[in-house]
Amino acid sequence: MNIGNVVRLSKGHLVIITDINKDTIQWVSLSSSNSSGITRNKSYERVETCYDCRDVEVDPDCELCKGEGAYKETIDGMDKSKVISNCVKDFIISRTMKNFKF
Repeated sequence: MNIGNVVRLSKGHLVIITDINKDTIQWVSLSSSNSSGITRNKSYERVETCYDCRDVEVDPDCELCKGEGAYKETIDGMDKSKVISNCVKDFIISRTMKNFKF
């Protein structure tokens, strides 16, 4: 992945890569206005507290934690994304010319 690439994130959002660091990649969104973000290069799992069960008795039928009080959440990194175009110009031209037959 390089700066200027158009990438589709794992959730389907189109973004432009603006900066690449050792562990993270920064981007601006093509799908949403005034939106930017930072994503780790590799996917990871983290343990989250179940807020449905936190303040009351742990519910054995809870859909999130299944009675454990916490659950694992997988956070997708850039390793799950797909490069759509090498540069924004090529992406825009390909989308603009897609419906024309020359």
